[in-house]
Amino acid sequence: MSKNKNHRFQVNLRGIIDLLANHLYSSPRVYIRELLQNCADAITARRAVEPEHEGEIRVEITRDNDAVGLCVEDNGIGLTEADIHTFLSTIGASSKSDNVSEQRQTYIGQFGIGLLSCFMVSDEIVVITRSANPGGPSIEWRGKADGTYSLGSPGQDIGIGTQVCLRAKSEYEDLFSPDGLFRLISLFGGLLPFPIHLRYKSDEVCVNDASPPWRREWQTKAAEQRALLAYGKEVLGENFFDAIPLASEIGKVHGAAYVLPYKSAVGARQKHRVYLRNMLVSETVENILPDWAFFVRCIVNTDDLNPTASREGFYEDEKIDLVREILGREIREYLTDLADHEPQRLQNLIRLHFRSLKALASENPELLRVFGKWLPFETSLGEMTFDEIRKHGEHIRYVPQMDRFRQVAPIAAAQGMVVVNGGYGYDTQILELLPEVFKNIQVERFDADHIYHEFENLSFDEQDRVFPFLMEADRALREFGVRVELRKFNPVEMPALYLPDVTQEFLRSAERTIEEANVFFGSILQTATSEMRVKETNTVLCLNYQNRLVQKLSESPRGSKIGGIVQLLYAQALLL
Repeated sequence: MSKNKNHRFQVNLRGIIDLLANHLYSSPRVYIRELLQNCADAITARRAVEPEHEGEIRVEITRDNDAVGLCVEDNGIGLTEADIHTFLSTIGASSKSDNVSEQRQTYIGQFGIGLLSCFMVSDEIVVITRSANPGGPSIEWRGKADGTYSLGSPGQDIGIGTQVCLRAKSEYEDLFSPDGLFRLISLFGGLLPFPIHLRYKSDEVCVNDASPPWRREWQTKAAEQRALLAYGKEVLGENFFDAIPLASEIGKVHGAAYVLPYKSAVGARQKHRVYLRNMLVSETVENILPDWAFFVRCIVNTDDLNPTASREGFYEDEKIDLVREILGREIREYLTDLADHEPQRLQNLIRLHFRSLKALASENPELLRVFGKWLPFETSLGEMTFDEIRKHGEHIRYVPQMDRFRQVAPIAAAQGMVVVNGGYGYDTQILELLPEVFKNIQVERFDADHIYHEFENLSFDEQDRVFPFLMEADRALREFGVRVELRKFNPVEMPALYLPDVTQEFLRSAERTIEEANVFFGSILQTATSEMRVKETNTVLCLNYQNRLVQKLSESPRGSKIGGIVQLLYAQALLL
C-alpha cells in the first residue's frame, strides 16, 4: 500500500441545504431571521470601532417580470474581498471572528451557516458589500445552490455596509409579500435596538418603532405593570392575570412572566418567547423557567445564554440552570409580595392556579408558610382551605389514596369528621410537610378501620337474632378470604363497608405482578410470599345493621339466596 496521503472532504451543497431545511431549521421563514441577524452583527462590529455609529436596516420588496424578490441592506462594517472568500464561500466559518472584535459573545450568530438558509427560499444569493476599511471598493458576490459562486464589481458603488438580494422560489412567494414580511420582521427583529424600515413601491414603514417595557424607565410600579400587561396582550394575544418583571445578571436576562388567566394543566410545560441579543430565538422555548412554573408564560431577552446550532433553543448547561433558579426565585418573591400586600389578589390567583402553587409549596416550606392557609383541599365535608380545616382542630386526618378516600368520606362526613383527600398531585407531600411549618399541627394517615372501631356494637339480643344470618354470610364470602361482621353506623344509606387487610392487598398486587413477570422473577416472588398466604385474613366486610336492606336480609329465612345478595354487597363495597 502506498504512503498515507491527505485528502479533502467533498461538500455537497444541495445536501447541506436539504439538511438545513428539513432537520436544522423549523421553517423556511427563518431566512429573514438569518438576514436580519447578519445585519445586526455587522452593525455591532462597526460600533466596536465607531461607538457613535447609528445602525439602520432597510428591507425593500422588488418585482422583476412578475418575479418577487427583496433586498436587505445594512450600514454595518461590510466585507473585504478576503472576508468574502473566507466567510461567504467557506461553509462553517463565521464572519464574527476575533479579528473583527475580541468580544465574540456580543454577536448573535456563531456558526457561519446562516446565509445558507436563504437557499431554502431562493436559488441565488447576491451580496453587494463595501468594507469600512478606508478605500475599500464595492464588491459583488453571487452564490448559487449548486455550490458555485462568482466575484466581481457591481454596476455602481454603495455606501459602507452590505446588501443581500434574493429572488423568491415560486412556492415561497408568500414569505416575500408585504404583509408576510412585515409579520416576519416584527416577529424576529422587533426588539432590535436600531430601526428596520420596510419599503414596497412608494410605501415605507418602520417596523420596530417601540421598545419593550423593560428597556424603559417608569415613575411608578403600577405604570410599569400596566405597560407590561399591554405588551403581553399585544405580543401573546392574552389578557393576562398579572405580569411579573424578570431580570438576571447571570445570562443577562430581562423580560416578564405573565400569569395565565385560565387554569393550566398540571405539569404542562409552557412555551415561552425568548430573544437572544434582541433577535427572536423561538416562541416555543420550554427550558427557560422551572418546571413548576407552568402557570406563567414569559417574554425575555438574554444576551449571554448559549444557543443551539439552529438558534431555536438553548443548550442545557450550568448557566441556564442558574438562570432558571434566579427567575424561579423572582416568581416566588412575587407570590410572597402578594401575600403581604394584596392577599385578596393572591386568593384569586390561587383559585386559578392552586395545582401549580401546590407543586411549588410542596418543595418550599417558606412559601407554604406564606400562602398555605389559602390552598384548597377536598375533604369529607366538601372543599375547604387549609385555614378552614384548622378550625376543626389541629389534628388533621388524611387518606393518601383517592379510592380509599371515596370509601371513607361519606362515613366520616356522617360523623361530622374532617378527612382530607391526599390522592391529588402534591397534596400528600404538603400535608406531611405541615408539622414542620406550623406549630401544634399533627397529621395522621387515616383509614376505614379508624372509624370501624368507633362503630356501635349490636346488643346481645340482636346478636342472637342475626347469628344464623352471620354464619351464612360468612360462608358466602369465605372463598374470597373475607369475614363478615355487623355493626351500626352512619350514614344509614350505606349497607356495607369494605375493610381491607394490608397483607391481603399486598398479596393481590403480588399475584398480578407474578402473572406479568418472567418465570425467574415470578418464582422468586412466589417463594417470598408463600408464608404470608397461610396466615388468617383480617379482611372484613362490615354490614350496617341500621340499613334497611341489611335488616331485611338478617331476618330472612335460611336458603333464601342470602349468600348471593351478600356477595353483591361485597362487590358494591369493593367498587366504593
